[in-house]
Amino acid sequence: ANKFTWNFTTVEMTPPVVSTFSPADDTVGVNTNANLIITFNEAVVADSGDVRIRQYADDAVFETVPVTDARVSGGGTNTITIDPAGSFAGETEYYVEIDSTAIDDLSGNSYAGIIFKTTWNFTVADIGAPTVASLTPADDATGVGDDANLVIEFDEPVTAGSGSVRIKETVGDATFESIPATDVRVSGSGTATIVVNPTASFAASTGYYVEVDATAFEDLTGNPYAGISDKTTWNFVTGSTTAPTVLSFSPTDDAT
Repeated sequence: ANKFTWNFTTVEMTPPVVSTFSPADDTVGVNTNANLIITFNEAVVADSGDVRIRQYADDAVFETVPVTDARVSGGGTNTITIDPAGSFAGETEYYVEIDSTAIDDLSGNSYAGIIFKTTWNFTVADIGAPTVASLTPADDATGVGDDANLVIEFDEPVTAGSGSVRIKETVGDATFESIPATDVRVSGSGTATIVVNPTASFAASTGYYVEVDATAFEDLTGNPYAGISDKTTWNFVTGSTTAPTVLSFSPTDDAT
């Protein structure tokens, strides 16, 4: 008798399990065009199910991808890559569902799939540029004080960049003051409110407008504010500093 006369091998019955997800679960700042990558502990192949990508907030389906679709690659290896047709929306959280029939190992054992929204979720990066919520003095304001600060209220926190804020006279376009965004006269970096404090006082009864370089401010993820390059977006007129005098009284003084 010998061990070669009658020998056999049992079938592999352990289902594949996930080693890693990419993006990793709970990742923040994911690229809008990111692929979804699943690395298993063994080689796998596509079977008959779907991969669904949903928005976390309302469970709306962003995209359904059959595992036999051309957008799914890597069959026969440990790594499955899903390439969504659309781009993810900025600052939006998503989660992934996978049918329990979607992926098998080479012995036909099925991956358990994903049914919970907390198993594999991620948030897309902020790709929107900051915008102005309000300007002070307001555009076209009149009677502005000669020592007024310029205040820009953004829709999100911003930081100072490499550009400048320029205040110009409406008539003649002469530069009244040019202030780098990193100057001590500019405060509020890291918040949504930027305050520009000119060194000099404005002239009375004079029109001014403000330019802001497109490189002057950016949000916390590096998206730059578009800036102001025209003389009509933010302009204002200062008030008169001459006190009014009386020309006449009626009745006249000492009238009887």
